[in-house]
Amino acid sequence: MGNGWSGAAPALCRGAFGLALLAVCGVVACAGSSKSNGAPSNGDAGEGGRGGSGVAGSGAAGSGGAGAAASGAGGSATGAGGAGSGGTSGAAGGAGSGGTSGEAGGAGERTEGGAAGSAGEANGGASGVAAGGGAGDDASHAGEASGGAGGGCQSWCSEANPACCGEALSCVESAPSCRIEILAASVDVIYDYEELEAEIATLSGALAATIPLSEVELAAADPSPAARFEMTLNADASDDFAALTGMYLHPFRLACDDRELFVGVVYMREGAAAIETPVLHADPSETGALVLRLGAWQSAWLISGGGDAVLRERIDRPELRAEFCARGVLAELE
Repeated sequence: MGNGWSGAAPALCRGAFGLALLAVCGVVACAGSSKSNGAPSNGDAGEGGRGGSGVAGSGAAGSGGAGAAASGAGGSATGAGGAGSGGTSGAAGGAGSGGTSGEAGGAGERTEGGAAGSAGEANGGASGVAAGGGAGDDASHAGEASGGAGGGCQSWCSEANPACCGEALSCVESAPSCRIEILAASVDVIYDYEELEAEIATLSGALAATIPLSEVELAAADPSPAARFEMTLNADASDDFAALTGMYLHPFRLACDDRELFVGVVYMREGAAAIETPVLHADPSETGALVLRLGAWQSAWLISGGGDAVLRERIDRPELRAEFCARGVLAELE
């Protein structure tokens, strides 16, 4: 017996299938059309779409649509994605040129640490706190070193203090510690410097006194090369070394930082001997202070001017001037 549905069912099924097929084709066609338009609202994460706010891995890129490692122009990454030139980075992203960083990025962090802290990462590059801030810290330490906090050249030259000027004093690394050692033995009158050196070499080396020049409270010298240095001891040292006023013909040596600069002999200021070695006169002042007067030769304190430049340069040593200049006690003799 025939069924009333037997002829209509196949046709109906065919019509339904055709409608469904048309619907599916329409969706596919729409999807294909959407992707081929360059994703104005949802950019591709592979090469970075143009415009819109493309999705890039777990991070979203701004206009420029940078993906996880794509190079959009001007995009910003807020997740794990990297930013392109001018972009800003987020939790773990590095910044491109000019970029600033977020939680773990470093281009904009700790720029106050030093010039290199901001300059080192100002043009981008992925950096954390260690890279951005560390550069600033290193720069600040370098600034301290160049500023002379731990060392470098020193100079005490000024218009008000010409005694501390001169090429030899233009760059002094450290102020020396100088002293005058008075030998216990005495010698005959010796006129030549080399002969005096040879005689001193035969002595035992025992000392009668050691005068630290840090005990000098006032000093003065002729313009360089000086034939005369004047050194006024403080009150305590004046008492301690008062016996020096009668120690004629005792040799002395002047040394700075354990380096001997020259030798000489203690002698009376008014002596007429033609001694061409350094001489040291010790006389009390009107106030009772002991004044040591160093001369490049005997009579340098009696007759001004004259004298061989070699004799002057023997006693006018930059170490001796630096000892006094560092404490601001050296002036020019009037």
